[in-house]
Amino acid sequence: MLDATHWFDLAGVTGDQSLADPMVAIARHAELHIAHDALASATPGGAIAEARLGACVPRPEKVFAIGLNYRSHAEESGMAIPPAPMTFTKFPTCLVGPTDDIVLSGAFVDWEV
Repeated sequence: MLDATHWFDLAGVTGDQSLADPMVAIARHAELHIAHDALASATPGGAIAEARLGACVPRPEKVFAIGLNYRSHAEESGMAIPPAPMTFTKFPTCLVGPTDDIVLSGAFVDWEV
């Protein structure tokens, strides 16, 4: 769990060790209001600036993306603006943390993808 500058061990703060798994915490998000009071008086685990943050959803089953989601991209691609959003999937391993390197390979990179 994060605030503006620090991270907190949600499982340690709540005493619920199942919340150590981010996917469990996400699935149980409606129950996390119980952690509010505990977090208000909890000691942070450390500063965000010194932590390596992973992807916000560490093990997604599916990743959906939207193609041609703005006019200039459709125009530069020479494609008609679709009447409804175009969706496509990506591999779940494509997600990285906010400060992780993104490895680019090949001579062409489609920045929107």
